[in-house]
Amino acid sequence: MIDHAKLTAPDVVQVLDVETVIAEYEQAMIELWPEWTGAGNRNDPLQRLVMLAAFLRLWQTAAINDAARASMVAWARKNDLEHLAANVGAARLLFEPGDPSSNPPKPPEFESDDALRQRAVIAPSAFNTAGAGAAYKFLALSAGATPSRVTVSRHENTVTVRYEFAEIAAPVRDISVIAPPDVPDGHVHLVVMSRQDDGESTTELLNQVEAAVSGDNVRPIADWVHVMPVEIVRFTVKASAKILAGVAADGVPNLVEGRLAEYLETNRMIGRTVALSGIHSALHMPAVMERVTIESPLVDVVCSRRQAPVCVGIEVTYE
Repeated sequence: MIDHAKLTAPDVVQVLDVETVIAEYEQAMIELWPEWTGAGNRNDPLQRLVMLAAFLRLWQTAAINDAARASMVAWARKNDLEHLAANVGAARLLFEPGDPSSNPPKPPEFESDDALRQRAVIAPSAFNTAGAGAAYKFLALSAGATPSRVTVSRHENTVTVRYEFAEIAAPVRDISVIAPPDVPDGHVHLVVMSRQDDGESTTELLNQVEAAVSGDNVRPIADWVHVMPVEIVRFTVKASAKILAGVAADGVPNLVEGRLAEYLETNRMIGRTVALSGIHSALHMPAVMERVTIESPLVDVVCSRRQAPVCVGIEVTYE
């Protein structure tokens, strides 16, 4: 699957520098009026008009860039991304309906942009039935948003197809699709990671995923699908860090540990590796840290396609 984070910026997005645009407009003004000597003088009335025109051009270019990004799955966000996902039959999932009557009101919890983007990319694989790994993954990640049951009835000359959906999407964080080499052909293992708590899958969640991928309307007749929970590999991060002399230490812990939490959350997926180099890079901020010593883990946390790394504690001491 394509990693959109690694795509280079599209050529349609223009990168402009305000000073370059001002210089371009100044040159155009001099060509129109050779006697003008106010270029570079911000007190000159025409120079101010030149600067205004340059800024208006940059604002207009920024709006065009935003519109161009909104038409691309890799760059679109929020409602723009939802419209692109709708083109391939993927809608943003609702995980928690919220409670507006509580105090304070609890807002609904929806699928993130990154998660919706991932499903939108693999959605075409499920246009027919499951079978391909990406198709099984899309159907499992969409459990609750795809029909859990389809019934067809006929009355006289009318055929009625009824789709039954769960009201709330299943809290699936990640799926690993495996065709084990040591079992007969046709057996598919779906390893499920929950987005709740530490990622362990409940029986209810496994049943929801099984319903989403095992119906006669999606599963190839020759496939035997086995849904199973992920094995959580728990670890803690313990480190000591020395802040450079002269650096104000007040906001450093929140900033550093925020970077670390972001790295750990990004790799809290099935089959990922939490590398010591990644932990060190997150903690050792340039121009802030003199040195960082990692006490735990002592080696990379390497997970198989049936495991997921989950950090259960962060302890960083500063000096």
